[in-house]
Amino acid sequence: HGVDAWLQETAQPDRPNVIGRVSGGPGPTLMLNAHLDTVGVGGMDDPFTPRIDAGRIHGRGAVDTKGGLAALMAATVRAAAAVDGTVLFTGVADEEHGSVGSEAVAVEFTADA
Repeated sequence: HGVDAWLQETAQPDRPNVIGRVSGGPGPTLMLNAHLDTVGVGGMDDPFTPRIDAGRIHGRGAVDTKGGLAALMAATVRAAAAVDGTVLFTGVADEEHGSVGSEAVAVEFTADA
């Protein structure tokens, strides 16, 4: 699809970021960012068992940014055919604890928007 993709190491072992980039020549860089993780399990009763209430699933990470991540990845792929500039997708790790994923992105990448 014209998207270069790779894992970016962070300060947290085994918690890489997922990076995707579409380059369409000179022009501005747009960064699309969302986090990949969910809240930790500390203090939760049975954190890996979802509960259904009134037809809705409730549980750790049942919603979070899954839809947003899918939309941003699709937008990055679609941009491959139409972009003047660069679209940078950054799926960052560790948003719920120390934001080491966001820190790694901030060190390595810049964007105009």
